Amino acid sequence: MRPIELRVRAFGPYANEQVFDFRELGNRSFFLIHGPTGSGKSSILDAVCFALYGETSGGEREARHMRSDYASAETLTEVSFDFSLGDRVYRVTRSPEQERAKARGSGTTTQRPIATLWDRTGVTDDSEEGVVLAGQWLKVTEHMERLLGFQSDQFRQVVMLPQGQFREFLLADSRERQMILEVLFQTEVYRRIEEALKEVAKDVQRQFEDLKRRKQIILEHAAVESDRQLEEARDSLSARLAALTVQIEAHRQREKQANEALDRGRDTRRKLDEEKQAKAALGALESRKKDVEADRTRLDRAGKASGLGDVEANLAGRRKEFQEVSVKLQETQKRQESASKAKEAADAAFSREQDREGEREDARRRLVQLKAMADQVREVEEARSSLKASSFRALRIGQIHERKEALLDKWRDALAKVGAEHRDAGAVAVHLERYRLELDQACQSYRKAIRLKTGQKHLDAALENQGKANRALEGAQRDLDLARSRLDAVEKSWFEGQAANLARGLRDGSPCPVCGSMEHPAPAHYEKDLPTETALRKSRKEARDSEAAYERARKTSERANLDVAAVQSEVKNLEKEPGAAGAPDAAGLKLLVKAAAGQVRAALSAEVQAGKLAGRVGILEDEVRRTQERVKRLESGLQAAVRRRDAEAAVLGEREAKIPAELREAGALGTAVKASEKRLKSLMDALEAARRKNEVTEQELAACRESMLGAHRAVDVANAHVKEATESFEFRLKTAGFEDTKDYQSAKLERKEIDRLDRAIRDYHERLKAALDRSERAAEAARNLGEPDLAGLEKNLGEAKAVLQSAIADRGALQAQAGQLDRWIKELQRLAAGMETFEKQYAVMGRISDVANGRNAQGLTFERFVLAALLDDVLDAASRRLRRMSKGRFDLQRSRERAGQRGAAGLDLLVYDTYTGTTRPVNTLSGGESFLASLSMALGLADVVQAYAGGIRLDTIFIDEGFGSLDPESLDLAFQTLVELQEGNRLVGVISHVPELKERIDVRLEVIPGTRGSTARFVV
Repeated sequence: MRPIELRVRAFGPYANEQVFDFRELGNRSFFLIHGPTGSGKSSILDAVCFALYGETSGGEREARHMRSDYASAETLTEVSFDFSLGDRVYRVTRSPEQERAKARGSGTTTQRPIATLWDRTGVTDDSEEGVVLAGQWLKVTEHMERLLGFQSDQFRQVVMLPQGQFREFLLADSRERQMILEVLFQTEVYRRIEEALKEVAKDVQRQFEDLKRRKQIILEHAAVESDRQLEEARDSLSARLAALTVQIEAHRQREKQANEALDRGRDTRRKLDEEKQAKAALGALESRKKDVEADRTRLDRAGKASGLGDVEANLAGRRKEFQEVSVKLQETQKRQESASKAKEAADAAFSREQDREGEREDARRRLVQLKAMADQVREVEEARSSLKASSFRALRIGQIHERKEALLDKWRDALAKVGAEHRDAGAVAVHLERYRLELDQACQSYRKAIRLKTGQKHLDAALENQGKANRALEGAQRDLDLARSRLDAVEKSWFEGQAANLARGLRDGSPCPVCGSMEHPAPAHYEKDLPTETALRKSRKEARDSEAAYERARKTSERANLDVAAVQSEVKNLEKEPGAAGAPDAAGLKLLVKAAAGQVRAALSAEVQAGKLAGRVGILEDEVRRTQERVKRLESGLQAAVRRRDAEAAVLGEREAKIPAELREAGALGTAVKASEKRLKSLMDALEAARRKNEVTEQELAACRESMLGAHRAVDVANAHVKEATESFEFRLKTAGFEDTKDYQSAKLERKEIDRLDRAIRDYHERLKAALDRSERAAEAARNLGEPDLAGLEKNLGEAKAVLQSAIADRGALQAQAGQLDRWIKELQRLAAGMETFEKQYAVMGRISDVANGRNAQGLTFERFVLAALLDDVLDAASRRLRRMSKGRFDLQRSRERAGQRGAAGLDLLVYDTYTGTTRPVNTLSGGESFLASLSMALGLADVVQAYAGGIRLDTIFIDEGFGSLDPESLDLAFQTLVELQEGNRLVGVISHVPELKERIDVRLEVIPGTRGSTARFVV
C-alpha cells in the first residue's frame, strides 16, 4: 500500500477540512510528521487506520470519539483516503456515528456510521469516484482486509507502529506471530498439505475400522466367535442337505402318480358334461321353428312391396309439384295487391312535394344571410381565443403555485418522518449482535435434534428395508426350488422320451444304433407327450433366472443387515452427544430458530435502513429551499397573467355586441350555415325522391300482372299430372296382390330389417345342423363311462404336493443357510485381506501425518517449519540493522526449544547480547532497546517479504514516536538506517516531536496547533 491523498474534516484536532497530498513528496520516500506535543500528529495515523478499518491506530479510542470538539453541529466528521496497491488505485471514505443539527427545528439527531470503497484505477478526474466495491461499514472493512491481507491488529504490528504499541509484534507469542507471517508470505498451501495428510491418514484408519466393524457384525449375525466355528457349521449343514435330497426324490414320484390319476378323472368328467350340454342346445334350437317360419312369411311380403317403390315415388313427386305451383300462385296475387297500394301512395307523395315550393325559396334566402356574417364571427372567435389563452395561463400558474406549496409541505412532512424512522431503526439495530448470538445457539440445538431425528428415521427405514429384503429372499428361495423341481421333471421326461424315440426307428433285421443287436425283443415305449428341446431350454433358462434372482435377493438382504447395524451404531453415538437426551423436540427448536432469525433479519434490515435514511435529510432540505424560490417566482408571474386576462375580456365584450347571441360561440355560424344548406338540400331531395318512387311503382305493378297469368297456367298442368300418377299406382297394387294402400304400407320393411331377417333365418338353419353333429359326437364319446371321484383324487394329489413342498422348503431353508454361511466365509476372507492392506498403509501415512501436524519432538508443523525458515531470513535482515543501531551489541535469534508441551513452537524470539555472550527473551529489553529491535523487525520483514515472489508488498511503514527514548548516538544510528531505505523505493513516515529529527529531515509534514484546531502542510 502506498498513500496518495488523505482528506479529513472535523476529525481529531482538525475542525476544518484538511487535505494531505502525498504526491507533493515527489520521488522522496522518507518524511517526518512533526509538531509539538498535543498538536494531533498521531491523528494523521488515526485517520489512515480509521479510513481503512474503522479503528484508530492505537486501537484504544472508539471511532465516534474522534470527532473534533471545535466542529460546528452543521459540519459532519469525515475521512477520505486515496491509496494504491500495485497498479490499482482505490478510495475509501468513512463517517463515524455522530450528533448533527436537525434539518428542521432545533436540537440534534444521531447520524449513523457511513462507509464506501471505490476502485479508481484509470480515473483521472478527481471529481469522479470510480466503481463502488462496497457500501456498508462492516462490508468495507471486510473488503479492505481482503485487499491488504491484514486485519487491523496485524496492520498495526507490521505496517503502522503506533505510539506505545510498537513492541507488539516483537513480543507476540508463536501462534500470534504465525498468523501474521501466514498473511505476509501466503503459506496457507503448506497448511492445506498438513490437513490433506491428516485427512488421508484418517481415511485409511476409518476404512480399517469399518472393515473391522463389518467383520464383527458378520460374526454376530452368524452367532459364532471365530472363522473356524463358521466353517464347521457349514460342513454339518452339507450332510443334512444330502439326506434331504434323497427324500425329495421319493416324494416327487408319489406326486407324479397322483397327478396322472386326477388328469384321467377330469377328462371323464369333461366328456359327460359335454353330452348334457349338447342335448340341451339342440332342444333349445328345435323349439324356435315356428318363429322362424313366421319371419320367412314377413320377408316374402316385404320383397313384393319393394317392387312398387317406383310408382309410389312418381305419385309423391307429382303431388309435390302441384303443391309448389299452388303456393307460387298465392304469392303472386299478394305481390300484385301490394304493388297497387304502393302506386297509389307514390302518386299522393309526389303531389305533396310539388306543393312545397315556398319552403324551398325561404331556405335559399336564409343561407345567403348567414354567409354574409362570416367576417364578424371570425373576429369574435379570435378575441375569445386570446382570452382563453390568457385565462388558461393564469389558471396554470395558480395551479403550479398551489402544487409547489403542497410539495413544500410534503418535503417537510417527509423530513419529520425520516427522522422518526431513523431513530426507530437505530433502536432495533443496536441489538443485532445479541440476536446473532441467540440465533447461533438456537441453530446448534436445532441441528443436534435434527441429526438425532434423521438418524432414527434412517434406522426405521433400514429396519423396514431389512424386513422387505428378508421376505424377498424367502420368496426367491421358493421360486428357485420350484424352478429346479420343474427342470428335474422336464429333464427326466426328456431322457425317458429319448429312448422311446430311438425305439420307434428300430426295424427287424436292422442293427440297433446303441448296442448293434439285430433283434429287438422289448423296445422302449413312452405314453405321454414328449417334451421338446425348446421346452427343455426354457426350463433350464427359468432355473438360471431363478438362481440369479435368488443371488440378487441374497446380496440385498446382506446389505440390509449391514445397513441396520451401521445405522444403529450411528444413532447410539448421536444419543450420547451432550444435551441430546434432554433437548426439546425439533419442531419447538425450529420455532426458536425461526424467531431468532426473524430478530436478526429485523436488526439487519434496521441497520441498512438507518444508513439509507441518514443520507436523505440533506436531500430533503435542498428540495425545500428550491421549492420556496420557485413559489416566489410563480407569485409575480401570476399577477401579470391576471392583468392581461382582464384586458382581453374587455375586447371580447365589445365584439360580441355586434353579433346575435346564438351565433357568438365558436362554430355557431358554421353550424347554422350547414343547417340551412342541409334544410334546402332536404327539400330538393324529397321532391326528386317522390318523382322516382312514382315511376318505380308503376313498373312493378305491370310486372305483377304478367306473372299472374303464368301462375294460373302452371297450376292447371300440375293437376293433370297428379290424376295420371294416381291411376297408375292403384293398378300396380292390385297386380301385386295387396288389397289396398294400408295393406301395402304394413308389408313394407326397411332395407336393414330385410337383411337382418334373411341373416337370422340362414343362421338358424346352420346352428341347427351344427347342434345335431355336436350331440352325436358327445354321445359317442361318453358311451360306457361312469362318474369319477374327483374329490378323492384331488385330495390324494394335495397330500402328495404338501409333503413334497414341505421337503423342498426344508431343503431351501438349509440351502439358504448354507449359501449365507458360504458368503460370510468368503466376505470374512476378503475383509481380512483388506484389513491387512489398510494396516500397512496406516503405518506409513499415519506417521507422515503426525510429523507434518506437529506431533514430533520439536512440536513443529509443516507450515511452521517453513515459516521458521522464512523467519530466520527476517531475523537475519533485522539483525544486520539492529547490530548497527545498537553498536554491535544485539542480534535477534529464533528459539529452537519448546516453551511447553501444549504451546506452539518454532517462532519464539530471543536476543543475543554480545556483552554477556548469552541469549535472553526479547521482553527483557529496555524501552529504547525494544524500539530499535521493533524497528529492525519491521524493516527486515519489508525486505524479506518483497524478496519472495507472491508475497504482500510492504511499500509503506509509519513509525509513531519512540525516538524520544534514544540517546543521541542511538538516534543518529537509527536515523542513518532509515535514510538508507530510500534506495529500496519504500515510503517511511516518522512521527516525532524530537527536535533533532526536524533538523535532519528536510521533508516534513508540519502540524501547527491553533485555538480552533490544528492545520498541517508539507514542507519539501
